[in-house]
This record gives sequence, C-alpha cells and structure tokens, in this order.
Amino acid sequence: MIIHKGDSALKLIQLVIFLISVSLIVSVFSENVIAQSTAPAPTGHAVSIHAGPLLPNSIPATDEILSGFGFRYGYPLFTSTLLEAGYTGSNSEGVAYSDASVSLRGDIPFQDLFAFGLIGGNASRIKGPGASDYTYYGGVHTGGGVLAHIADTLF
Repeated sequence: MIIHKGDSALKLIQLVIFLISVSLIVSVFSENVIAQSTAPAPTGHAVSIHAGPLLPNSIPATDEILSGFGFRYGYPLFTSTLLEAGYTGSNSEGVAYSDASVSLRGDIPFQDLFAFGLIGGNASRIKGPGASDYTYYGGVHTGGGVLAHIADTLF
C-alpha cells in the first residue's frame, strides 16, 4: 500500500473536523454550556431551502460544477437539538445527481446569534453523461453555521 504525504494530512484534517463536530453536538446536551441570550432561542420545527453550485470531487461520473437545489427539514428532539433530513438534486451538465441526508443538529447561543453544528450520514446517486445506470455512494458529513434572529420565529 502506498501512502502519500497529502493523504495523511487530509485524513488528519478530517479527523480533527470530525472530533470538533462531535464535541460541539455533545456539548449541546450539557446545561452548563447554554448561556443567556437577548434574542429568543430557535424552537420547534425548522425548514430551509438552498440553491447554488455543487462541486463534485473525485467522483468518476463527473468533475463538472453542477447547479443544485434542495431543502432540509428539522424535527425537534430536545430544546436545542434537532433531527434533520435533507435532499439535494441536480440535473445539469448532462449529469443526474441526487443526495439524501440525515443529521443531528445542535444549537448553541453565541452573543446575539446562535451557532449550530451538525453531523450525519448521506446517500448519493449520480449518473454521468452517456451512462446508462446510476452509481451509488454513501458517506458522512459535518457542518456548521450561524443563525441570526430576524423576526418572531424566523432565523
């Protein structure tokens, strides 16, 4: 087996990102972490949509930048924890792409904002130009972001 220096560094970076994400989500369950905030906390169900470029990397079917669209739905499990399900799809550049995901998301107050972290798994299928059948992929993902209170229950 041949291991390149870049592969080792990439695996270390992935491990660090994974550990930080797990720590962030686990910390949501600790009552000591939740601080006082002047903005109301996000509660209840969550719905979001997203659109923009998809950047496939190391996928044999395509290396083209695709135009994508998707949505996510979050079901509240605990006060600051949601179970999210999402879908992203694209049918551009002769490529058919679909991705379904499930994530555990935690919200943490941060000054007048709410930081969130998520970790989960996903299943993707892709059919490149000229291909007669789909190729299926499975994987894991981590993510994060910031929520700002806009009005009432809109973040």
